[in-house]
Amino acid sequence: MAIPGTDLAGAKLALTPGSHRVTADVPFGINVYGFAGYDSYGYPGGLSLVPLQNIASISLSPENGTAPVGSRKELTATVLDFAGQPIRGAKVTFRVEGTHSQ
Repeated sequence: MAIPGTDLAGAKLALTPGSHRVTADVPFGINVYGFAGYDSYGYPGGLSLVPLQNIASISLSPENGTAPVGSRKELTATVLDFAGQPIRGAKVTFRVEGTHSQ
């Protein structure tokens, strides 16, 4: 189900007893919890965090540019590790500056 005001989604699944594996093509987080009459547990189960020390470079394409006010300008940030491989799930924040930065 979509989480209002974000580009995220969530789900609540009832599972049968036993081991389970969760995979995805994109980074994700999961919280595992359970409870009974007199006990409970909860823990994060894979947060897909990117260790900052593994980031060797960040490039932006195009490096700069202009666009008319009210129009869109698309940029691509590429984050690479020391082996030159892309790092998925790294958060990149863009800041727009200039005369009309709205």
